[in-house]
Amino acid sequence: MAKTENLKIIRMLTGEEIIAEIVVDSGEKLSIKNPLRIVVMPNKADPQQPTVGLAPFMQFSEEKELTLNKNHVTFTATPINEFVNQYTAMFGGLVVPPASKILTP
Repeated sequence: MAKTENLKIIRMLTGEEIIAEIVVDSGEKLSIKNPLRIVVMPNKADPQQPTVGLAPFMQFSEEKELTLNKNHVTFTATPINEFVNQYTAMFGGLVVPPASKILTP
């Protein structure tokens, strides 16, 4: 279950923005859980209003918890409710049952 009180947007020196649960915030390290990248994409219907979504961060890793060097973090911020709701939907512990293999007429 996602703990929304520990949910933060983290801006990296590279310009990447991620949203994650902060597990430990020590002097030099920031341990995070279930990080997602915040992705801004062009909106073909209205180029003035880009589309924003969440995508896997480190999608080729099996790790669900990472430790960041705080020297690589520019700031952290509290996410807006829409991001909290989307994040919670992704990591809120909702279990989707597997598709049935029973064929019905």
